[in-house]
Amino acid sequence: MALVDQAHSRIALGQSGFAHFQRMLARLAPRENQRAQYRPDIDGLRAVAVSLVVGFHVFPDVVKGGYVGVDIFFVISGFLISNIIFKSVAQSRFSYIEFYVRRIRRIFPALIVVLVACLVFGWFALLPVDYKALGQHVAAGAAFVSNFRILDESGYFDTAAQLKPLLHLWSLGIEEQFYILWPLVVVALSRDPRKMWVGLLGLAALSFLLNVVLIQYKPVASFYLPVTRFWELGIGAALAYAAMHYGEPVGLVGRGFPFGGPALKRAAGEVYGWTGVLLIVLAVAFFDSAVAFPGWRALLPTIGAALIISAGTMNCSVGRMLSNRPLVLIGLISYPLYLWHWPLLVSERFLELDTADLAIRAATVVISIAAAWATYRFVETPIRYGKADKTALPTILSSSMLLLCGVGLIVAKNGILIRLPPPIRAVAGFSYDLLGEYRDHRCLLAPDQSSHDFADECDDSTGNPSSRRSVFIWGDSHAAALYAGIKRIPVDGAFPRLMQYTASACPPVPGMVFKERKFCNEINDFVLSRIEAVKPDVVVMTAFWLHYKPLSQWSTLGISGLQHAIQRVKQAGARVIVVGQVPIWQTTFPNILFDMWQHTHSLQSRNLSHLDAASRQKDLEIGKAVSSLGVVFVSPFARFCNEQGCLLFVDEQTKVPVTTDVASHLTPAASLMLMQEPMVQALHSMKSAGDAIEQGRVLKN
Repeated sequence: MALVDQAHSRIALGQSGFAHFQRMLARLAPRENQRAQYRPDIDGLRAVAVSLVVGFHVFPDVVKGGYVGVDIFFVISGFLISNIIFKSVAQSRFSYIEFYVRRIRRIFPALIVVLVACLVFGWFALLPVDYKALGQHVAAGAAFVSNFRILDESGYFDTAAQLKPLLHLWSLGIEEQFYILWPLVVVALSRDPRKMWVGLLGLAALSFLLNVVLIQYKPVASFYLPVTRFWELGIGAALAYAAMHYGEPVGLVGRGFPFGGPALKRAAGEVYGWTGVLLIVLAVAFFDSAVAFPGWRALLPTIGAALIISAGTMNCSVGRMLSNRPLVLIGLISYPLYLWHWPLLVSERFLELDTADLAIRAATVVISIAAAWATYRFVETPIRYGKADKTALPTILSSSMLLLCGVGLIVAKNGILIRLPPPIRAVAGFSYDLLGEYRDHRCLLAPDQSSHDFADECDDSTGNPSSRRSVFIWGDSHAAALYAGIKRIPVDGAFPRLMQYTASACPPVPGMVFKERKFCNEINDFVLSRIEAVKPDVVVMTAFWLHYKPLSQWSTLGISGLQHAIQRVKQAGARVIVVGQVPIWQTTFPNILFDMWQHTHSLQSRNLSHLDAASRQKDLEIGKAVSSLGVVFVSPFARFCNEQGCLLFVDEQTKVPVTTDVASHLTPAASLMLMQEPMVQALHSMKSAGDAIEQGRVLKN
């Protein structure tokens, strides 16, 4: 009996605890549940969307297609916002000012808190190069143009996505751009329902077609541009318009049929709801970060979300499941949860925590939910539904956002160097025009460019086409880095004709197929034909050799392909210089300096602690592969490294660094240091051989 009584008491305690949890949930959203036509199932769908996004970011190997949660958000936003606009316009009471004020009260508070938190964290934890980038993103986020900012910096040399605390604001930018333009379109078309349908569906179809076409040629632009994403919000808008005119989001279901009624409505709801669930599950299960997206694939999560929203008013099981209180709670905090989770993840990487540790990732989720709940409870709800002055509050929020934009621009100038110890300010703030020096997108092609995109200047950058000596540079971005130094090398007082044909993530190895570089084979075939046509005196070949190590084919096809390419170049009459693997650092140059200063309070010229040992092995491997081919092999390790470590500075006095990034692209000064001696020797030997031939002709005559 004692055991029975104990069990009953535990059950009672559990029931009372659950009841307390339910009361807490009810208190969290008192205003939401009092709103007319409140749809708890939509908050549940929001919970699904944000859970997918967070799952994708925290557990990418498990929730591989979780990024489609953003597309679900787009449909939900298009439906809810359009529902408000359509009804207000139909009742002749729509006000632009009122609409935008409501958006300000909804969007600004949580965003301001997160932006301020990121700036504060960056002040103490980020070095100038990273804090400068954060400032740019804070300014873009405050102006709701993050999608354009990210698109503008989406080149090969851009900071890794995992190190951008505000990367996720691109979707918020697209939504806000939609909110700005869509009311204008609705008001313009509102006088005639037929025009509204034609305009609504026409704009959505045009946006979708542009997305499908552009993803074939400019996939990054297709992902971030609003014009290729508006169709997703347009699906939600069409759903809202159908709901207003036909009484149900599904249009004519339950109307106009003699056998229609509640039973048909419920049956249709079940079909709609579970079909929508299936489409979303398929997208999450079979999509990953490697597939082209959005394109036509985005139809699965967007149509799935639309069907679930449609089914929500039809008393179906999916709607009831989405309306359960735990899901509704997550849905209510979904916006601040979306804002918080990514900066928290990125902060762990800057703090060098083990992000692969399951406990750390789980803790990130818990902290994100706690921060989201606190933001919703103590910031969002009081501002959105409180009794504050409805005129003053939007002005204060807008001014705060404008101020944050200005602060971001100030930070973006130099990363606030004054935060750092005086000895490392100048070194940590070092920069040069990398994209200009490498001639990015012109002679260093981006991953979405083909050989047709090489500019005319790639054939003779020096403006000296009559030079008797010519040098041809072939390879990936590490070859482009050599160009910046080689162009500064005079031989006998004159600069050689210099040709640069390089492509990021594309080594000078014909026949290799690289998933992330679909035009690589075509580019290499073009470059080889170009070498055979112009017959340069010297061809310099190099790459980020270590980058291609994970490919199972590299050890066989890669080495043999490189050897075959060298033989073809030699047959064209050129002397070949192969540059091995440069030393690769496991963190950025400023981080190495900062770590060194913290431990020794000095800036030493060499370092070993952050060096990737595999890069030394790769340098030896490349040297061995070409040793019997009669080429000049230049070992960056032999030039830059000794038993004390590898050089950090080209010049001890000026503190010009050898490299500034993790991929170890050489600075122009380091490229000059590496290539001056072998280039001068190669060109002199060519000159000597040419003089000997010419002298022989004279004697013969």
